[in-house]
Amino acid sequence: MARFRRLSDRADDPRWSLLSPPAPTGLTVTAGNALATLSWTAPAGVIAQAPITDYLEQYSTNDGATWTTFSAAASTATTSTVTGLTNGTAVRFRVAAVNAVGVGAYTAASSAATPGVASDPFFSSVAVLLHMDGTGGTFVNSSGTPKTITAVGATQSTTHKMFGEKSAFFNGAGHYLEIPGVNIGTGDFAIEMWFKTGSSVQYAQLIGNESDGSSEGFSLLINNNSSSGGQIAFYRGGLLVSTSSGDWSDDQWHYLALSRSGTTVRLYLDGALVSTSTSSANLTSSESMYVGYNNIFPTRNVVGYFDEIRITVGSARGLTGASVAVPTAAFPDS
Repeated sequence: MARFRRLSDRADDPRWSLLSPPAPTGLTVTAGNALATLSWTAPAGVIAQAPITDYLEQYSTNDGATWTTFSAAASTATTSTVTGLTNGTAVRFRVAAVNAVGVGAYTAASSAATPGVASDPFFSSVAVLLHMDGTGGTFVNSSGTPKTITAVGATQSTTHKMFGEKSAFFNGAGHYLEIPGVNIGTGDFAIEMWFKTGSSVQYAQLIGNESDGSSEGFSLLINNNSSSGGQIAFYRGGLLVSTSSGDWSDDQWHYLALSRSGTTVRLYLDGALVSTSTSSANLTSSESMYVGYNNIFPTRNVVGYFDEIRITVGSARGLTGASVAVPTAAFPDS
């Protein structure tokens, strides 16, 4: 009786090439902090009898002389983040598809990419930089001019976060972060943050330094009144300077950027310019800066999460166009 022979018993069997996956195409690599993000296009010509079940990502630090396979759960996604790389060391990558027959052909080696922490050309102007990755009730200002952060009730969440290990959580019961000595003045500035809230609290302050009984300071808030719940608004001395449309209290993470260049104030949400106005007002105040809480109106508290807050004084950071790039990693510390 004839013995059954599997295709995998003979790699030179011409039928092997009909079932083994061809190489993926269009491999691109974007380096990050000790990692690289890979993207590619699934190979064409894969027959239905042998569908792709996984991809293998390999990397080389010696120009392809040897290759290391990145260990990851099986996935048919055409993107992958290779972690555990060494910052400053150039790396090349290649990808192959896998099916029931085995590992298919690899792509050509990518151009060399060098992981590392991106440097910030405006870092000398950064007054506040909060990654929210401290311990317990400790929050650290990672800017070049450190300030003591006072946390009242605010805790850190490992469940809800954008980057790093944690975010700051505020439950609306008077929880806040207090940051002293932030003087924005009348010049250019940029305030950036990630926030996530499902709260419908009116006038809930995201960040601000309003002073009671005067026109000092400002308030950047959400749910600015009962008829426009979920909008983001920027107030100066009780007067509305700029406001968004739409409801941003949808319990999803959003990137917010508020900038002033010259006298033009721009408000961005998730990279899109949502409002433009004019103001040359002095935003310095005798009050501290408060995150998640309004010290003048103590009921205007945020219920939600914050991550990656950065305040730049003296520069709008180029946040002046019809759209801006949404950060894909934590803000750099230098």
